[in-house]
Amino acid sequence: MDEISDEFLGLAFGSTALTIRRDLICEDRSMPESQDAKTQYARALEHAIEVFGSQSLAEDWLNKPCKYLNGQEPLELTKNSLGFESVMGYLSRIGQGVYQ
Repeated sequence: MDEISDEFLGLAFGSTALTIRRDLICEDRSMPESQDAKTQYARALEHAIEVFGSQSLAEDWLNKPCKYLNGQEPLELTKNSLGFESVMGYLSRIGQGVYQ
């Protein structure tokens, strides 16, 4: 899951993969957190689709408060690296059948 597929970039941002990759490369270097947030969201969406089996189920899960994540929406947590790691770890546990 290290490389984000063009298909998931397009699904995540509603744009062509070429445009998204260009924007990620050319984005203002003084705002790296914005680039990281987009990449982290795309990776979380891709992982959630793998776990839940469809984009609609994955998006529903990402947009609803999660008890395990202290009542926060997983989507909001993907905006910073610590939250992103929590979301990805929890998705992995769900995928393995180990969750609360």
